[in-house]
Amino acid sequence: METALVISDLHYPFIHKPSVEIAKKVCKDVKPNHVVYGGDCFDAEGISRFSEKTVDKGIEDTIKEIAGFKKLHEEFVKLAPKAQFYWCGGNHDTQRIDKLLKKLEDKEQYSKLRDCEYQFDLKRIFPDVKICGYNEFHKIGKIKFTHGEYCNDAAAKKHATAWSGNVVFFHTHTLQQYTLRQQGDYPSQAITMGCMCTHKPDYMNNKSHGWIHCLGVVYFQPNGAFNLYPIQIHSKKCIFNDKLYTG
Repeated sequence: METALVISDLHYPFIHKPSVEIAKKVCKDVKPNHVVYGGDCFDAEGISRFSEKTVDKGIEDTIKEIAGFKKLHEEFVKLAPKAQFYWCGGNHDTQRIDKLLKKLEDKEQYSKLRDCEYQFDLKRIFPDVKICGYNEFHKIGKIKFTHGEYCNDAAAKKHATAWSGNVVFFHTHTLQQYTLRQQGDYPSQAITMGCMCTHKPDYMNNKSHGWIHCLGVVYFQPNGAFNLYPIQIHSKKCIFNDKLYTG
């Protein structure tokens, strides 16, 4: 039997520190074979099309975000030294980088483009992590892990319909599950997890939301069948395997 720790939507530097501390403690206890980052590991706010920053300032800030997330990643590596790490490219991290590089290429800013291609080369910076692009996936056992295409009240249903087999996605910052009606021994499911970032980023303007702090632990049988346990974090606390974790 193998295990996986699943955490997503850290949006570094806007991490929810108590939730991250809990994830570290669970990681230490579970000793996972796999650690899955569900995407949006850093926010890349400075290179967003919504940003009011200059391109140079946005690039500088994003480089700092990548460095900050790398330090956090190294802490998880120490806690799970034998684990294989995976990163599902998100719309904030990998997609924003891809869009910026395309923008610079279109404007023929070649010197800046070459520098950014090096500074934003995530596979170079994180050589120990298997990284897939936005809307691509990693497969462990009978689960496909992807950041997520859809973000609405029917996101789980849309993913179950669009993706074949079982899919765990993120992106929505909330919890949903949908089982697809179909013939066969076991129907396919789409499951979305919560987030590990603060509930109150500035752009939310104190609007109502369904964001839930959550991490996941998955147990895999030798044939790939799985049991996924979403662990919700409330008031900086959660219970897993009869143990109280606090952040």
